[in-house]
Amino acid sequence: MKTIKVFALIMLSGIILISCSDPRAEAIEEITDLENILFSEEGDMGNLEKANQLIEKYVFFADQYPDDSLAPEYLFKAADITMNFNRGEMAINLYNRILHNYPDFRKAPECLFLKAYVYENNLGDLENAKKYYQEFIDRY
Repeated sequence: MKTIKVFALIMLSGIILISCSDPRAEAIEEITDLENILFSEEGDMGNLEKANQLIEKYVFFADQYPDDSLAPEYLFKAADITMNFNRGEMAINLYNRILHNYPDFRKAPECLFLKAYVYENNLGDLENAKKYYQEFIDRY
């Protein structure tokens, strides 16, 4: 009978630990796991399904924790992946989000330059590309 009580106590403790886990830490762990799958030497960066999952997790994290220092980093990574998968409009939206919400982000200059790059190379919009390249030159 004593072993049943001990077992029940252990199970209850496990359930409490699981239910009290940190959702932020879980989100970071899920992101790290996906990054490891996609970016490892044996990974498959061409895996569109996994790339889309990672993009969604990056954006979800930034939505849930906008004041977290990882939020602009994750948005930047999401923009990079979308740019490389030729999803220019989404990349532009993500760069704009970073520039608007995190103007002091250390990669803000790079965001502006890449925004111009996406307009030029992904979207073929030379007018906007020129506009944002010039803004980059003027600012930085």
